[in-house]
Amino acid sequence: MLTQFAFGMASAAQAKSAAGQLAAGELNLPEGSFIAEAATQASSAGDQDDIVVVTVLTATPAVDVPMAQKYLHYLHADLLAALLFR
Repeated sequence: MLTQFAFGMASAAQAKSAAGQLAAGELNLPEGSFIAEAATQASSAGDQDDIVVVTVLTATPAVDVPMAQKYLHYLHADLLAALLFR
């Protein structure tokens, strides 16, 4: 399961700083947005202008870890790239 968050910041500098310090464990994920007993957990955080994007991955043992990482990478990069055009 992949879940994304986008946080608006006051400036690009704040977004860059926050993206470098934010850890997925600090987020309170809403019920239904993650697999509670996940075998694989990973996250990516990045910034585009004044927006911080966090993508969180949870997966069952049935999902191949390299494939899950690939989905995490592409979904995260896709939203960051889309924000270039806003």
